[in-house]
Amino acid sequence: MGFPFLPLQRDQKREVNSPLPQSIYRYGERLLFSPKAWEWPLLVGLFPLSLLYCGGALLPFLKPRRRPPIPVVSVGNLVVGGSGKTPFTIGLANWLGERWRVGVLSRGYRRKSRGVVVVAEGGRVRVPPEIGGDEPVEIGERIEGVVVVAEERWAGLQKLGELGVEIVILDDGFRHPIWKVELLLDPPVKNPFCLPAGPYRLPKFLKKGADLILEEGVHFQRRIPRKKGDILVTGISRPERLLRWVEVEEVQFFPDHHRYRPEEVAQWRGKRVVTTWKDWVKLREFGIEAEVLEVEVELTPFFKERFLSILQEKFPNFS
Repeated sequence: MGFPFLPLQRDQKREVNSPLPQSIYRYGERLLFSPKAWEWPLLVGLFPLSLLYCGGALLPFLKPRRRPPIPVVSVGNLVVGGSGKTPFTIGLANWLGERWRVGVLSRGYRRKSRGVVVVAEGGRVRVPPEIGGDEPVEIGERIEGVVVVAEERWAGLQKLGELGVEIVILDDGFRHPIWKVELLLDPPVKNPFCLPAGPYRLPKFLKKGADLILEEGVHFQRRIPRKKGDILVTGISRPERLLRWVEVEEVQFFPDHHRYRPEEVAQWRGKRVVTTWKDWVKLREFGIEAEVLEVEVELTPFFKERFLSILQEKFPNFS
């Protein structure tokens, strides 16, 4: 689930006590994205490990790029956690779907399955989130195209081709050695280091290799209707970003891609729950009701014109 980047900040809403592992996770996330002045020496001390990490992360870029049988468009980012890829992918898929049969290919992070799995087709989801992944299931419910997950992206592309897909959106595909249109979300981040000293999983200078670096207000607009309730429940990266869009008395945050347990859900019964679509695809099986925050992305005419030009340059035989 993607929301605009905002500074991490404390809020007056009461936060329900979280287990120690979740509190450590939240602290680590805040440390990477918004370190305080006294925390910088720790991050600088980790910088040699960041150099080693970046060196390994660059290896895929040394491989020759394979030309796919159908056009591929990558929607990627350079940092860990959410940057708005999912809502942008949904908006892009729905626009492209007006002209072509569209497919979305993802790894399906934290799914229990292996190999190539068809998650959805024609707006109908075939598998639960634990098999297809929470974000692919969300995408599958909100587009009319085909959604496939696969660790080996080339195998996923072949499957989408067999299903009659004419153009593929590769979720989080910036690092994969495939000939494609490179769209990159590059939100502002204070800490410039790679993991483990910072939030970057790829060196920042690699953004020069993107065909188009996406800017909100220039290439797209986001609409997020406000929601009211008793408690905000979510497991997304940097959940404090949601606070400007909700009116609640309590919040309970979990690590990104959290798998909810019955004993967790039981404590919210009788309360008006507000959550994200990414969380809702996992929570609804427990029979609770919730107000769901929806992010809608509208692509600008400038983006559409520029994108079609790049697509034609990269895949001149496609129309």
